[in-house]
Amino acid sequence: MAVPAGVRVLPLALASALLVRPVAQADDDDAPRVDAVAFAASAERDAGPRAEALLRFYESREYRPAWTKGARLSRQGAALLRVLSAAGREGLPPERYWHPVFDAKDAADPATMGEIELRLTDAFLRYASDVGQGRFDPAGSNPYWAQRTPSVDVGAVLREAVESRDVARTLEGLLPRTSQYAALREALVRYRGIAEKGGWPTALPARLTLRPGQRGQGVAALRARLSAEGDLRGSVPPARAEVFDDALAAAVKRFQLRHGLETSGALDRPTVAALNVLVEERIRQIDLNLERWRWLAPSLTDRFVLVNIPAFELHGFDRDRPVLRMRVVTGNAAKTPTPVFGRPMTRVVFRPYWNVPTSIAEAEIMPAVYRDRDYLRRRNMELVKGDGGVQLRQRPGPGNALGLVKFLLPNPFGVYLHDTPEDGLFARARRDKSHGCVRVERPFDLARFALAGAPEWTPARIRAAAARGPEQPVALPEPLPVFITYFTAWADADGVTRFLPDLYEHDADQLRILDRGEVD
Repeated sequence: MAVPAGVRVLPLALASALLVRPVAQADDDDAPRVDAVAFAASAERDAGPRAEALLRFYESREYRPAWTKGARLSRQGAALLRVLSAAGREGLPPERYWHPVFDAKDAADPATMGEIELRLTDAFLRYASDVGQGRFDPAGSNPYWAQRTPSVDVGAVLREAVESRDVARTLEGLLPRTSQYAALREALVRYRGIAEKGGWPTALPARLTLRPGQRGQGVAALRARLSAEGDLRGSVPPARAEVFDDALAAAVKRFQLRHGLETSGALDRPTVAALNVLVEERIRQIDLNLERWRWLAPSLTDRFVLVNIPAFELHGFDRDRPVLRMRVVTGNAAKTPTPVFGRPMTRVVFRPYWNVPTSIAEAEIMPAVYRDRDYLRRRNMELVKGDGGVQLRQRPGPGNALGLVKFLLPNPFGVYLHDTPEDGLFARARRDKSHGCVRVERPFDLARFALAGAPEWTPARIRAAAARGPEQPVALPEPLPVFITYFTAWADADGVTRFLPDLYEHDADQLRILDRGEVD
């Protein structure tokens, strides 16, 4: 049932008197009816889809209430209220679903109970949409974020919850079922606990630098800060508190590793900047990354590859078990960021040619040729004719820019995964050094994971195909989903939470959207 034509849509705050009123009852039924049409007509314009779902729901029930029974909440209504009040554990603001009228849940006034009924249904629909697909579509937040979320039929979820008489289980079934999401929820509890105790100690001076062996009050302040988050454990005698000893250096390294910094063990400016981020900001970071799992989770399958750009890591999952992990190099933050998207891998190519993109040929290769006429020969490059004219390409071999293996996942960005002869980059903490594609540290292991459905492709055969012969494309028995993602809060298997640099400023863009409330 649609909102009646000609009805003027009013803000909820100005239409409270119209939200509900007792509706004439059928002679053979004493149960009150809900005035869902008036409620939907008074809803905000941007709540249109929820209003439509609400109307269809009550129309199918002949306008009988679902959450209230006389002057009190039903068992299902009480269960829904508990779920909504606990939304914070999912990194969601409870006030997004809570309405002041819920505080009058034990009222005997029929009009009040009618409003509670409809407000609960509206809150259910909003909450189901949020946990099932996220609070907003991330594809519009940045041109390099192309991942879209599948939509959830919240009306069907609502009917399932009421028919099953288990609203909590129905809503819980919408949550991401990944171990990473569960671990981040635990991290959220921990960091909120730190915030409740007052957060970190006093911020460190921005220009403070310290090295092992030094002494001073700055060392004591550093020791207190690292202890607050658990990177430094145990205590030392007061006489040793201002000494930068080996245990403190190891704690600094642990902190640097968790924050994507060079693990020098010394206190430098980047480390001080990360130490001085408020615990409240870390909580917001966890909240946002829980949201990102809600965007991604509906697309996940039993086996998939996940590239996490801020961590410069690739993970292979099999039934939510992490079975593969390696370092990667991703697109340069200033010039060629790697887009966030998901596509199935369809082929593995051994000993690939590198067809040099026109932009790279013009900006990098041709200037080198003008300086050195022998450049193309030494780089094993050639010019070949194609349908679009002359193409510059590099022949297969160990010196090929794509290495010995390429992984194709057809997409509009021309991005793929590949080996690289520049292994030294993997030793760096920050690895945004590519033109947008993803260079992988252990290509043979990734090839074995991708070809797991083809047992004839043993590790020995994979290495042999990469070592000699012409270019050899191999179709995967089944496409393997690959998700190139952007998680700046990540919980490792040992329970350690990592906070990673916002390389492409996606955190900044998306937090602004959430802070402005530009979400339905």
